[in-house]
Amino acid sequence: MVVVDNNAAIILYERGVPFVDTNWTWVQKRIPNSHYLDAWSYEYNEVTLSEIVRKDQEIVMYSSGGGEGNIGRLTDAVALAVTWGYEKVYLYEGGIYGWKNAGFPVDNVEKEFYK
Repeated sequence: MVVVDNNAAIILYERGVPFVDTNWTWVQKRIPNSHYLDAWSYEYNEVTLSEIVRKDQEIVMYSSGGGEGNIGRLTDAVALAVTWGYEKVYLYEGGIYGWKNAGFPVDNVEKEFYK
């Protein structure tokens, strides 16, 4: 597991490396083309992660939530992926807020829920 900053994250994104959000707020705001696996649900497991990426491929994990609890959820999800044999896991600590503040593209679908 490697922690990446904004510069490394955008390079990985532009290379087409899959991004996985570990927070339910993915339904409201997310990095475009990212996947959602809630780290605190039964849906986050080795099988569901393998449907997104093979164990020998790169993957970036981040959170669309804010606060320390979400960082804990994110680091737990990354640790599990590593124990399942994923070899190239990147932890993007900036999350959706760091991504947005850096001026990178964001899918913001909150408006769709409140029409």
